[in-house]
Amino acid sequence: MISQNEVHALIALLDDSDSEVAENVHSRLLFLGEEALPILELELFNMEQTQFEKIDIIIKEIRQQSLLISFEDWRAQENPSLLEGILLLNRVGYPDLDILEVKQTINEIKLKVWLELHYDLTSFEKVKIINHILFQVFNLKPNSEFYHHPDNSYLNQALLRKTGNPITLSIIYLIIAEMLDIPIKGINVPQHFMLAYVDESETLRFDTDVLFYINAFNNGAVYSHDHVSQYIKSLGLKPNEEFTEPCNNIEILKRCCRNLIYSYELLKNKAKSDELLKILNILS
Repeated sequence: MISQNEVHALIALLDDSDSEVAENVHSRLLFLGEEALPILELELFNMEQTQFEKIDIIIKEIRQQSLLISFEDWRAQENPSLLEGILLLNRVGYPDLDILEVKQTINEIKLKVWLELHYDLTSFEKVKIINHILFQVFNLKPNSEFYHHPDNSYLNQALLRKTGNPITLSIIYLIIAEMLDIPIKGINVPQHFMLAYVDESETLRFDTDVLFYINAFNNGAVYSHDHVSQYIKSLGLKPNEEFTEPCNNIEILKRCCRNLIYSYELLKNKAKSDELLKILNILS
């Protein structure tokens, strides 16, 4: 257990005139990690500006260090949870995220969908129910006006503002479907992430196992394989299984990272884009 007196003593040495002492203190506080955060955050309110800036930097470095370790652990799992992965990514923009609040909202949506389901529904009927709950009852909307804003890629903000980009709306859809054992998967379509309802009776191997595609950015509109193939051709791309077959949760998180990196680059926020590049490297 971390001693509060030790943290206080280390803080006092941050302004030491000997740069080597200051560097050692900095390293020690980083080593103490998340356990030191409550003490450091409390001390911020009683500091002069110079000390405040130094401790604020250390707090951010500890959080980033902890987040990278969490991503390494998540990536190492056999079947990493999409919800847990996207909540980790949320900590880049919202380090004090209330995870329980986000999960409660997700569970409320899931319950509404579950109450409408019964065993003899067709795949289209199940999708129709999910669409109704997400886009009419919960009132999720696509955000085209501020398409590249970072908040469109954060789950908590999408749920709070009820709007987001294609992949964030798709992730909400995927999480609900997974919780209800409905076989909907993510599809890494270039420039527009989509979903696919897969054949429950077959082992997913080829395009023929995809029954139809779902566009969460268009109120859950359903498309055929031909529609998606034509869209890919319209981008000047050759047919590729990667664009039409389900991808795993790691690939989904990687795409979210790339979206956020692009968003922060547009805002010239190098600190955030650099942090996301480190996460992307771990996922890759």
